[in-house]
Amino acid sequence: ALAIEPDAASVHNNLGVMLEAMGRLNDAVSCFRRSVELAPDQAEANNNLGAALHAQGAFQEAERYLLAAAGIDATIANVPYNLSRLYLSQGRLDDALSAARSAIEINPRYPDYYITLGAVQRAMGDMDDSLNSLRAAVAVAPAHAMALNDLGVCLLVLGRFDEAESSFRRALTATPRIDIAHENLARTRRFGDADRKQVEYVEALASASSNAGDGQSHLHFAAAKMLDDISEFERAFQHLQSANAIEHQRTHFDADAGRSFVARSRATFDSAFFEDKNAIGNASDKPIFIVGMLRSGTTLVEQILASHPAVYAGGELEYFRGVAGQLPDRLGGGQPYPECVKSLDAATIDAISRNYLAKFTKYSGDAQRFTDKNPLNFEHLGLIMTVFPNARVIHCRRDPLDLCLSIYFQHFSERHDFAYHFADITEYLRQYEQLMAHWHSVFPGRIHDIQYEDLVANLEPVSRAMFEYLDIQWDDNCLEFHRTARPVGTASHWQVRQPLYTRSVERWRHYEPYLEDLRAALADQPGQ
Repeated sequence: ALAIEPDAASVHNNLGVMLEAMGRLNDAVSCFRRSVELAPDQAEANNNLGAALHAQGAFQEAERYLLAAAGIDATIANVPYNLSRLYLSQGRLDDALSAARSAIEINPRYPDYYITLGAVQRAMGDMDDSLNSLRAAVAVAPAHAMALNDLGVCLLVLGRFDEAESSFRRALTATPRIDIAHENLARTRRFGDADRKQVEYVEALASASSNAGDGQSHLHFAAAKMLDDISEFERAFQHLQSANAIEHQRTHFDADAGRSFVARSRATFDSAFFEDKNAIGNASDKPIFIVGMLRSGTTLVEQILASHPAVYAGGELEYFRGVAGQLPDRLGGGQPYPECVKSLDAATIDAISRNYLAKFTKYSGDAQRFTDKNPLNFEHLGLIMTVFPNARVIHCRRDPLDLCLSIYFQHFSERHDFAYHFADITEYLRQYEQLMAHWHSVFPGRIHDIQYEDLVANLEPVSRAMFEYLDIQWDDNCLEFHRTARPVGTASHWQVRQPLYTRSVERWRHYEPYLEDLRAALADQPGQ
C-alpha cells in the first residue's frame, strides 16, 4: 500500500500501528510522524504519535501531539485516556484524574478507562475510589484479565489477601497466560512445602522457551519469590538472574545523568539558598517525610507511625516529583530543575504547599500529623524543605548487602531502571549516599536516621526515639503495628501486617555464593 500511495497519511498511520504491535516502536514513531506531516489535522495520527512518544519517554512532545488530537476531535475517548496515562507517569495526578474521567464520559463501556482511573486514584491515595473504579471495570468486562489483576492489586494494598488471591486466580482462569497475575499471586502470602506443585508449575512456565520478554520476567520473579519462601535458594537465584537480565535489557539506567543531578542539587541547595528562602516557606509542621533507598524499611516505619492515633499514613506520594517536573515551565526563565528553584517566590511556594496540605484534609480526620513515605523523596529534600522548612524527615538505612539483594528481588512497576543489575544498584546507592550526606550537612540535626537492623532488634527504644524526634507522645499501640488496618502500596504489604520478624536481617547469607559481583561493587562504595 505504501508503494502505491507513498503520500497517503492513512497508510503511514496504519503501518505505524502494525509496527508498534510488532514491538518496533522507533519505526512506528517514524510512520506516525510522516502521517502527521502529511495530514496534521488528523486526530488519530496525532493521538497515535503522542502515545508512541510517551512509550519512548518523550513526555513533553507526547503531550503536544495528544493535546493537538484533543483539539481536533474531542469525541475520541482514547485521546484523554492516553493523556491520563501520560500525566500519571509524570506524577501530574490532578491532570491525570481529569483526563481519565473525560475518557469514561465519552465511552463508559471500555474497561481500560476504568483501570487507568483506578491507577490514578491509587496513586493519589484514594483507595476506596480506586477499588470502586476497578470493580466498575470488572462489571463492564467480567472476564477482562487485567481488570481482575488490577482489582487484585488494589485488594492486596488494602490487606484483603484472600480476596486478592481470588481475583488473581480469576484473572488466570480468564487468561491463563497473563503472567503478571502469577507474580502478583506469589505476593499474596508466604508459600510452604504444601505449595511445591504450584511452585514447580510456575517454575516450568518461567523456563519454557516459548515465553519471552516482559511476561517471562514476571514468571521468573514469581518463581524466585516462591522458591525463596520454601528455602530453595539456588534455584531462586537462578530465576532471579533470568528475571533481572530481561528487565536490564529492556531498560536503561543513565548513571551520568544521575551523577549530574546530584552535583547540580548540591550546588543549588546550599546553605545560602536556604537562608534566602527560609522565611517564605509554609510554617506547617504536619508533614513527616520518610525517605531512603528502596527496600530500606520505610514501609515498616510508616506502619509503626500509623499505629499512633495522632498520625495519618499518607503512603507513597508522587507529589513532589510532579512539582519538580513542572517547575521549569511554571517559573519560566529557561532554567531546568533544580536550578530553577532559585526563582521560587512566596506565592508559588504558598500554592505548592496549600495544594499538598489539601490532599490530606479529606482523609486524615483528627490526625495532627501525616506521613509521606515515598523513599525517593530524598532526591527532592531541598525542594521539600524549601516549601516546608518545619517538616520532619526520617531517613531509613539498611545493611547494603541486604538492601541491594532486596532490590534485586523486586520487580518494580516503573522508573527504577537502576534496579536490575548489581553495578547499577550500587551506583545509584552511591549517588543516594552523596545526596543524603549533603542534606545532613545543610540541615544539621534535623534529619532522624533509623537503621533497619536496630529497629528490628530493638523495636520499642528505637521507635520511642523516633516519636521523641517528632515531638509526639508515645503510644503502646505502636508496638502492635501489624494490627493497624491501612492501605500499603508497596512490595511490603504482606510483611508489615505480620508480627515483627528477623528473616530479612542478613538474608544475604542464603545467597552468599552468588554475590561476588555485588560484593565487588560494594567494595568500591565509600564507607562500606
